[in-house]
Amino acid sequence: MCILCISWLQENAKKYIKLEEKPKQKEIKEEEYVRYWIYSHHIYSKPKRQEVVHLANELDITGFCMPGKPGIICIEGSSDSCTEWWQTIKSMNWKQIFIKVIERDGQKNGNSFRKFGKLQETVFQNRGPKFNHMDMGEFLKYLEKHEVGYVFKDLFGVEPKSEEK
Repeated sequence: MCILCISWLQENAKKYIKLEEKPKQKEIKEEEYVRYWIYSHHIYSKPKRQEVVHLANELDITGFCMPGKPGIICIEGSSDSCTEWWQTIKSMNWKQIFIKVIERDGQKNGNSFRKFGKLQETVFQNRGPKFNHMDMGEFLKYLEKHEVGYVFKDLFGVEPKSEEK
């Protein structure tokens, strides 16, 4: 008898019960955009440098990586993507690496907050006995070209030298 009842319910339940599927509403979340300025004692390791670029491109993060001594990385993107990128990168074996400055898009400009294109390595003229020190004058020009020259003092603790005499 029980089997007969269950069988009848399976065959006829649709006639008596109307299930409405509600379309899943996408959670509308306003993304906050951020820019991380990251300072490292040095960035030499090819595998680390490749992972910095690869993961950023995978997460739609823009910016640049300046290898050498010191090493500077700038990443821009959604707060969630940048946090995920940072958690992965900082877990690698570094002598010293830390976020020096975090900028937040207070105006909610979204993608227009970004100052850089697809993240890639940016190398300036090498100096030093091992040719591992980047030309800071060229680096400053690069920052100014992208309208972020103000961050030089925050990164290095010194005012940049003015070219005007």
